[in-house]
Amino acid sequence: TYCLTVRDANNCSAQACVVVNQRFLNVNLPTGISKCQGESYTIVPTVSNFSGALSYQWSNGSTGSTNTVTINATQTYSVTVSDATGCIGSASTSIGMNANPVVNLPTSVDVCQSNSVTLDTKLSSTSHTFRWSTGSTTSATTLTPSSSSNVSVTFTNANNCKAVSAVSINVKSNPVISLPTSQITCANNPFTL
Repeated sequence: TYCLTVRDANNCSAQACVVVNQRFLNVNLPTGISKCQGESYTIVPTVSNFSGALSYQWSNGSTGSTNTVTINATQTYSVTVSDATGCIGSASTSIGMNANPVVNLPTSVDVCQSNSVTLDTKLSSTSHTFRWSTGSTTSATTLTPSSSSNVSVTFTNANNCKAVSAVSINVKSNPVISLPTSQITCANNPFTL
């Protein structure tokens, strides 16, 4: 409360008081958020105790009431909000990044006809789940393809982050051998096959 007292030459006085109520703009951002690498996340602020229209200024240059970001590293985002009366509030939050699983499968593999080939992700089955296009759910799968084909696997880690790897399997034809079923020759005489 602020008061003003005025006294004139006759020693008469008057007083007037004004009560100033301070208003603070409350801005909050979600906390404890972690997303998989490459995922999008929309940051939605919660604003209270404001008057009139709101304007937003984000640390990454956005001016919208929400901010959609792509997560490629753990990063801090902040926003400053102002209302129609000029009151200002701000908040910040850190969004974590969970790494996607990485597997080193070859992009293509050659296999002879009627032979088998094993594709091994070399990832732990206790911390990952697997879904091969063949229906297998193990970390490695053995195939005996009759023709060339593509095989893919989707693997998910403990943070529910996913990655997909595809392998092109090229089936190579076996050589054709043509021999007679029997050969008659005189003893001790050479012969050609």
